[in-house]
Amino acid sequence: MPTLKNPRQELFAQEIVKGKSMTQAYIDAGYLAEGHSAEVCASRMLSKVEIAARIRELQERAAVRVELSRQDIIQMLINDRLDAKAAGQHSVAVQAVKLLGSELQHMFTDRQEVKHTDISALGIDELRAYVEAMELSREQLVELFPKLATLAPADATPAPTAPGSDAAN
Repeated sequence: MPTLKNPRQELFAQEIVKGKSMTQAYIDAGYLAEGHSAEVCASRMLSKVEIAARIRELQERAAVRVELSRQDIIQMLINDRLDAKAAGQHSVAVQAVKLLGSELQHMFTDRQEVKHTDISALGIDELRAYVEAMELSREQLVELFPKLATLAPADATPAPTAPGSDAAN
């Protein structure tokens, strides 16, 4: 379908495809409206067969452009991999394969295991190691565990204990 004969209707259709609301597209196309009349008039325009058809056509074209650019990028990655491999740049070739895999199948997704620790079952040494690993200030710890504030003053530090002594347990 060719562009709409009315330039404002064509602009309205293009603005809709860009993602604007029908009211904003109506105003941006140069139509004047007061109050809610822009909404009413925009709705009326959307119900016109030729405008609705033009919007569908523009949306289909945009979808094709997106797919073509995705295909182009994939082809460039393949070419880069082949060029890097031919030049003996194996790390560059591997990086191209990783990018291809992540685009095509999300094959190389970085994952991180998240563990939830039941701290109530930990012994005192395990609890100390757990808290130290969190690398939090005393204020942050007290915020997370309010009972800590009652255990020792803010400036007190626990006395070091010798390994294997009874004081550690």
